[in-house]
Amino acid sequence: MLKVAMAQQVTQEIKVNKVLKALKVQKEHKAQMAQQVIQEIREIREIRVQKVPKVIKVQRVTSVIQVQWVKVIRERKETKVKQVFEVIQVYPMRVRMEKQVLKVMMEPKV
Repeated sequence: MLKVAMAQQVTQEIKVNKVLKALKVQKEHKAQMAQQVIQEIREIREIRVQKVPKVIKVQRVTSVIQVQWVKVIRERKETKVKQVFEVIQVYPMRVRMEKQVLKVMMEPKV
């Protein structure tokens, strides 16, 4: 009787370990995917910053889902007026800006 109970316990532990291992692998995969997305965002930001001359400030509104959004603010020296330029972007996406949801899809106007 004792041997049977021991054997059952061992098989249960093996099952639990398998499940834990599967979860760990899944978690690592998710982390890896997130890293990849972050890397892509960085690359896209770098490309955009290169495209826009005289960038004073680049603001980024991103999450993993709504990936690419960069707002470029330039200053006119003679009038000291801050201008918000259209966003250079790669994918169409929804962005919350000035309390409105804008659907943005535009070409760079540089």
